[in-house]
Amino acid sequence: MITTPCVVLQELLLLRRSPSQVTDSFRELKHDKDLVPRVLELTQEILDYFLKYCAISNRVQGMRDKGIDVRLRYDMNLDEKENDRFVGIQIKSFDDIRRGDVLKELKAQYVDACSEHEGALERYYILLCTDRKTHGVQIANVASELGKLPRVRVIEPEHCHAFLRLRSDTVSATVERLVREEDIVRKLARNEVADLSPAKLVFVLDMLVRFYNTGEPAVTPEELIDSVTDRIESLNGEGFHTIDSPHIDVIYHGMEETDFIRESAYDSQVRFDFESYRAVNALLTDATLRYQYEGDDLFHYLFETLSPSALGKSVED
Repeated sequence: MITTPCVVLQELLLLRRSPSQVTDSFRELKHDKDLVPRVLELTQEILDYFLKYCAISNRVQGMRDKGIDVRLRYDMNLDEKENDRFVGIQIKSFDDIRRGDVLKELKAQYVDACSEHEGALERYYILLCTDRKTHGVQIANVASELGKLPRVRVIEPEHCHAFLRLRSDTVSATVERLVREEDIVRKLARNEVADLSPAKLVFVLDMLVRFYNTGEPAVTPEELIDSVTDRIESLNGEGFHTIDSPHIDVIYHGMEETDFIRESAYDSQVRFDFESYRAVNALLTDATLRYQYEGDDLFHYLFETLSPSALGKSVED
């Protein structure tokens, strides 16, 4: 399958799922003031990162007519303008659903969008940005009735909530993973970390990013454990559920005897075998040049790129 901006958008829309109870935050978000600007920002980010790898013509527009709130237009073949493809995004806020017959309105808007773009409409995404508890029946009706229509994808509140909170480095890592799937450096980097659990991957990436930022190849065990604890708590807050923090010191002591983390008998510091992760280092360098990432953004980008979910494995201890 050819990777297009539409493919990347759908991957990001379904990448994570927030708990149902947090969708009550949609009660406070307004269609024009909050939701449309954020979706515009994310779709533009997708295209901006896509352009770092592929030459395409593109444009993102906020429309508010013809059944579409946000329209993403792109052409993968720059020599033939008639190949323009369109992705339409229709957003429904808590207030939108509360005010009227949302199913009837959405059907009419889909007909308008198809009529406006004829055969060029590749996908029509309906984002239900509302409270699951309050509008559970309406959500189910929309998913059942419209989800079976050609080109329509209904994105339910839990996925919408997670999508709107995505970090920029998550977007860039996902674009790169899909566009550069066969890249030799990515393959080698994945092989280097393939046997690591998510928590051990955090240890490795923390040391790599630390060395890049400071040039210091060693750190005290206490500093390393504290840093990894903070990173794992941050990842857990973003939905990775990597591992329970109280077990981090146990994992560290299990890693001491491996080839890549060693405690010195001379100065009580941890030293890291960077030669074991040359391809990961190459990805790190590329990210600093291509995206100007550093610090926490650099760490998150590498974790997004190399975590078990990106490798096709379940995230478990």
